[in-house]
Amino acid sequence: MAFSERPPRAAGKLQPTLTYGVGGNIPVFDVYFNAGNSCLNVPPADKVQYDATVDCTKEEHRAEVFMEYKTGMRNGDKDKNIPPAGYPADEALNRYAESSCAMFYNSNEVLKSGKTMNVMAVIPSKEAWDSEKSPQRSIYCIAWPADNSTMTGSIVPDEPS
Repeated sequence: MAFSERPPRAAGKLQPTLTYGVGGNIPVFDVYFNAGNSCLNVPPADKVQYDATVDCTKEEHRAEVFMEYKTGMRNGDKDKNIPPAGYPADEALNRYAESSCAMFYNSNEVLKSGKTMNVMAVIPSKEAWDSEKSPQRSIYCIAWPADNSTMTGSIVPDEPS
Protein backbone atom coordinates (compact mmCIF):
# COMPACT_ATOMS: atom_id res chain seq x y z
CA MET A 1 0.00 0.00 0.00
CA ALA A 2 1.48 3.36 -0.99
CA PHE A 3 1.81 6.10 1.64
CA SER A 4 -0.86 8.21 -0.07
CA GLU A 5 -3.30 5.28 0.10
CA ARG A 6 -3.07 4.78 3.85
CA PRO A 7 -6.30 5.14 5.82
CA PRO A 8 -6.86 8.04 8.20
CA ARG A 9 -4.59 8.11 11.21
CA ALA A 10 -5.90 7.47 14.69
CA ALA A 11 -3.78 8.27 17.67
CA GLY A 12 -2.62 5.57 20.01
CA LYS A 13 -3.63 5.85 23.64
CA LEU A 14 -0.56 5.00 25.74
CA GLN A 15 -1.28 2.49 28.50
CA PRO A 16 0.83 1.89 31.61
CA THR A 17 3.90 -0.25 30.99
CA LEU A 18 3.89 -3.88 32.16
CA THR A 19 6.90 -6.04 32.98
CA TYR A 20 7.52 -9.59 31.76
CA GLY A 21 9.44 -12.55 33.12
CA VAL A 22 10.06 -13.83 36.64
CA GLY A 23 8.60 -11.39 39.13
CA GLY A 24 6.88 -9.38 36.38
CA ASN A 25 3.27 -8.54 35.64
CA ILE A 26 3.34 -11.06 32.78
CA PRO A 27 5.12 -14.17 34.13
CA VAL A 28 5.57 -15.80 30.70
CA PHE A 29 6.09 -13.67 27.61
CA ASP A 30 7.69 -16.10 25.19
CA VAL A 31 6.99 -14.16 22.01
CA TYR A 32 9.33 -14.21 19.05
CA PHE A 33 8.90 -10.91 17.20
CA ASN A 34 8.36 -11.25 13.46
CA ALA A 35 6.66 -8.22 11.86
CA GLY A 36 3.17 -9.08 10.65
CA ASN A 37 3.25 -12.50 12.32
CA SER A 38 3.33 -11.62 16.00
CA CYS A 39 -0.29 -11.25 16.98
CA LEU A 40 -1.91 -12.27 20.24
CA ASN A 41 -5.30 -13.76 21.05
CA VAL A 42 -5.53 -11.68 24.23
CA PRO A 43 -4.46 -8.05 24.83
CA PRO A 44 -1.65 -7.62 27.37
CA ALA A 45 -2.85 -7.92 30.94
CA ASP A 46 -1.50 -8.54 34.41
CA LYS A 47 -0.87 -12.23 35.19
CA VAL A 48 -1.75 -13.47 31.68
CA GLN A 49 0.81 -15.80 30.07
CA TYR A 50 1.84 -15.48 26.43
CA ASP A 51 3.63 -18.43 24.94
CA ALA A 52 2.37 -18.35 21.36
CA THR A 53 1.55 -15.91 18.59
CA VAL A 54 -0.77 -16.15 15.62
CA ASP A 55 -0.20 -15.05 12.04
CA CYS A 56 -1.80 -11.62 11.79
CA THR A 57 -2.75 -12.07 8.15
CA LYS A 58 -4.40 -15.47 8.60
CA GLU A 59 -6.27 -15.29 11.90
CA GLU A 60 -8.42 -12.80 13.76
CA HIS A 61 -6.61 -11.57 16.83
CA ARG A 62 -6.99 -9.13 19.72
CA ALA A 63 -3.53 -7.47 19.79
CA GLU A 64 -0.32 -7.14 17.80
CA VAL A 65 3.31 -6.94 18.86
CA PHE A 66 4.28 -4.27 16.34
CA MET A 67 7.91 -3.63 17.32
CA GLU A 68 10.75 -5.02 19.37
CA TYR A 69 13.54 -2.78 20.61
CA LYS A 70 16.85 -4.20 21.80
CA THR A 71 18.21 -2.03 24.59
CA GLY A 72 21.79 -2.72 23.52
CA MET A 73 22.84 -3.03 27.15
CA ARG A 74 25.42 -5.75 27.76
CA ASN A 75 24.63 -9.14 29.22
CA GLY A 76 28.11 -9.53 30.71
CA ASP A 77 30.77 -12.16 30.19
CA LYS A 78 32.01 -14.17 33.18
CA ASP A 79 34.99 -15.56 31.24
CA LYS A 80 36.25 -12.03 30.56
CA ASN A 81 35.21 -10.72 33.99
CA ILE A 82 32.80 -8.21 32.37
CA PRO A 83 29.78 -7.53 34.57
CA PRO A 84 26.30 -7.24 33.06
CA ALA A 85 24.59 -3.87 32.80
CA GLY A 86 22.46 -3.22 35.87
CA TYR A 87 18.72 -2.71 35.68
CA PRO A 88 18.01 0.93 34.75
CA ALA A 89 17.10 3.04 37.79
CA ASP A 90 14.43 5.65 38.45
CA GLU A 91 11.90 4.41 35.88
CA ALA A 92 14.37 5.14 33.05
CA LEU A 93 13.51 1.90 31.22
CA ASN A 94 9.76 2.64 31.46
CA ARG A 95 10.23 6.15 30.03
CA TYR A 96 12.50 4.91 27.24
CA ALA A 97 10.11 2.09 26.35
CA GLU A 98 6.98 4.23 26.40
CA SER A 99 8.51 6.99 24.27
CA SER A 100 9.98 4.46 21.80
CA CYS A 101 6.68 2.60 21.37
CA ALA A 102 4.66 5.83 21.06
CA MET A 103 7.13 7.24 18.54
CA PHE A 104 7.02 4.13 16.35
CA TYR A 105 3.25 3.74 16.60
CA ASN A 106 2.66 7.39 15.63
CA SER A 107 5.02 7.18 12.65
CA ASN A 108 4.06 6.23 9.13
CA GLU A 109 5.64 2.81 9.77
CA VAL A 110 2.36 1.63 11.30
CA LEU A 111 -0.90 1.44 9.38
CA LYS A 112 -3.88 3.11 11.02
CA SER A 113 -7.48 2.08 10.51
CA GLY A 114 -9.07 5.19 11.99
CA LYS A 115 -9.86 3.19 15.16
CA THR A 116 -8.50 4.36 18.49
CA MET A 117 -5.84 1.92 19.62
CA ASN A 118 -4.25 1.23 22.97
CA VAL A 119 -0.45 1.16 22.85
CA MET A 120 1.68 -0.46 25.53
CA ALA A 121 5.35 -1.07 26.19
CA VAL A 122 6.28 -4.36 27.82
CA ILE A 123 9.70 -4.43 29.50
CA PRO A 124 11.71 -7.08 31.34
CA SER A 125 11.28 -7.30 35.10
CA LYS A 126 14.37 -6.72 37.23
CA GLU A 127 14.58 -10.48 37.83
CA ALA A 128 14.35 -11.25 34.10
CA TRP A 129 16.99 -8.60 33.36
CA ASP A 130 19.34 -9.94 36.05
CA SER A 131 18.89 -13.62 35.13
CA GLU A 132 22.26 -15.35 34.83
CA LYS A 133 20.90 -18.09 32.57
CA SER A 134 19.01 -15.97 30.04
CA PRO A 135 19.03 -12.21 30.73
CA GLN A 136 16.23 -10.34 28.97
CA ARG A 137 16.90 -6.94 27.40
CA SER A 138 14.11 -6.54 24.80
CA ILE A 139 11.26 -4.03 24.87
CA TYR A 140 8.07 -5.05 23.09
CA CYS A 141 5.46 -2.65 21.74
CA ILE A 142 1.87 -3.91 21.57
CA ALA A 143 -1.29 -2.33 20.15
CA TRP A 144 -4.92 -3.36 20.36
CA PRO A 145 -8.30 -1.69 19.67
CA ALA A 146 -9.49 0.49 22.56
CA ASP A 147 -12.97 -1.03 22.14
CA ASN A 148 -11.41 -4.54 22.54
CA SER A 149 -12.72 -5.65 19.14
CA THR A 150 -10.86 -8.21 17.07
CA MET A 151 -8.35 -7.27 14.39
CA THR A 152 -7.69 -8.74 10.99
CA GLY A 153 -4.44 -8.22 9.13
CA SER A 154 -1.33 -6.51 10.41
CA ILE A 155 -0.68 -2.90 11.37
CA VAL A 156 2.95 -3.31 10.34
CA PRO A 157 3.37 -2.86 6.58
CA ASP A 158 5.20 -5.60 4.76
CA GLU A 159 6.91 -3.08 2.51
CA PRO A 160 10.43 -1.91 3.31
CA SER A 161 10.68 1.38 5.19
